[in-house]
Amino acid sequence: MLAVGTLILTTTMTLGCSSESERMANMAERMVRSQNDVNSNVVRTNENFVDLNKELQKERTCLQNERFALNEQFERLEQDRRDIHRQRRSELAWSEGFRFLAVVIAAISPLLLCAYLIWSSAQSSVKQEEVNSILIHELVSTTPRLIAAPNLRLIDESKESGRANLQTKQNPKQGDTTSHTS
Repeated sequence: MLAVGTLILTTTMTLGCSSESERMANMAERMVRSQNDVNSNVVRTNENFVDLNKELQKERTCLQNERFALNEQFERLEQDRRDIHRQRRSELAWSEGFRFLAVVIAAISPLLLCAYLIWSSAQSSVKQEEVNSILIHELVSTTPRLIAAPNLRLIDESKESGRANLQTKQNPKQGDTTSHTS
C-alpha cells in the first residue's frame, strides 16, 4: 500500500499541478499518512503480541517448574510409602517370629524340665537307701528337722484307738459283752 501511494504521488507530481492532480496528490498524501498510521498500529500490535508471548512463555516455564517440583514431591512421597510398607511387613514378620518362638519355648519347657529331672536323678551321688533312711529317721524322730513336727496328742489318741480296735478284733466275745453291758 505504501508503494501504491508513493506511485500515485509521484505520478501526480510529474503530470503537473492541475486541480484534479492536486486533489489526487492530497488524497495520495492522506492515504500515505493513514497507511503509516495503520503500519504503526500493526507494529505496536505486533510488539504487544510479542510481549504477551514472552509473558506466556514465562508462565509456561513457571508452571512446568511447579509440575516438576510436584512430580519430585510425589516420587518422594511414593518412596516413603514404599519404605513404610516394607518396614511394616518386616516388623510383622519379626513379631510373628517372636510369637512362634514364645509358643515353642512354652511348649518345650515342661519337656526340658522333665528331662533335667531324669538326668539329675541319674547323676545324683546320693543313693536311694540313704534318702530312705533320712526320711525314716525324720518320721520317727521326736524333733524332726526336715518335716514339721507331728501333733503328739493326735498320735497318742490314734494309738489308743488302734489298740482298742486290735483288742476287739482279738476278743470278739469280750467286745460283745462290753457293748451289751453299756
